This record gives sequence, structure tokens and C-alpha cells, in this order.
Amino acid sequence: LAQAVVLWLQPVRGAVQTALEMPKRGVHLCAEPDGLGAVVEVLLEGLRKAKKSKPLVIAVIGEKGTGKSTLQRYFVNQLLNEVPTVCYLDADLGQPELTTPGMVSLSTVSSPLLCSPHDSLGRHTSVLTVFAGAASSMSCPLLYLDAIRRAMLAFLQLNRDRGPMPLVFNTPGWVEGLGR
Repeated sequence: LAQAVVLWLQPVRGAVQTALEMPKRGVHLCAEPDGLGAVVEVLLEGLRKAKKSKPLVIAVIGEKGTGKSTLQRYFVNQLLNEVPTVCYLDADLGQPELTTPGMVSLSTVSSPLLCSPHDSLGRHTSVLTVFAGAASSMSCPLLYLDAIRRAMLAFLQLNRDRGPMPLVFNTPGWVEGLGR
């Protein structure tokens, strides 16, 4: 259905280490923040190949405060240099980028993400917004997972209707348990 890229951010001696994995191609890359250019090049190469058949899905995972949102904004802006529209699945209930807290949303982004998150409200096209029960996944984990499932189904339908578009998946700093 899609070509997936997962980046795991973790603190490393005061810096952030980025691990990139493209399972189908067997590419593994670790880089310090100054090596993000290489990470972006691998992503763009994946995008160029995915354009022809499957959409590219990028998920950045890591604990709170590791730079996930900043990196995702950077990826969206870089992808917009290659394609006219990027899909953005906002699943960080407590600190969403393009919607209000407590919501899982799927949006299409056609202009760079340059504003702070609260200034981005209404600047991009909302495809689907689902209330997930609270500003934390701990309260209603099944409702949260169902909201993500619905957003992914909407993304797949959008790709069937409009052709392959990349997706950047904004994840919370939830790396164990039911979220903290």
C-alpha cells in the first residue's frame, strides 16, 4: 500500500541521533543533526521512486523533546520542493501542528510550514478531523487508535483519487505504555 520510512529520534550525549530505516530497500542510516541532509536525500530518493506506484509515508518517533515536530516540518518543507502537496497526519493529541488538541487529523499541505503551530490553524486543507476523547491517548486508547485508522483510510482513499502523495505522520512522544 505504501513505502514506509520510520525515523527514531533519541537523545545521545546531548545531541539527537537520527536512525532511518526503509525496510523494503534495506537502507539503514544513522546521522547526527548536521547529517540531516543525507537523511533528506534518502527520503527524496524514496519519494521519487514512490511517485510512480506507492505513496511515501514518513513517521518520526521518539520521546518528548527530541525534535520530532521540528524534523517533520523540515521534511514537509523539503518534500514541497518536489511535489505540490504533502499529506500530514497529525496524531499528537497534546501538541498538534495543524489542529486543536484532542484531535487526530489528516490535512493536505501545499505551502511551507513556517509559522508556529497555533498560527497554522486554517492555513491548510483539512481532509478529516476526528475527536480522540482527550488531549492524551491514555484516556481513550481505543478511540485514539480508531481515529488514526480512520485518518489512514482517508489518506489511502485520497491517494486512489488523486494519485500518490507523500504522508508525514506527526507522532506523540509516546514510546512505551499507553502514553505519558
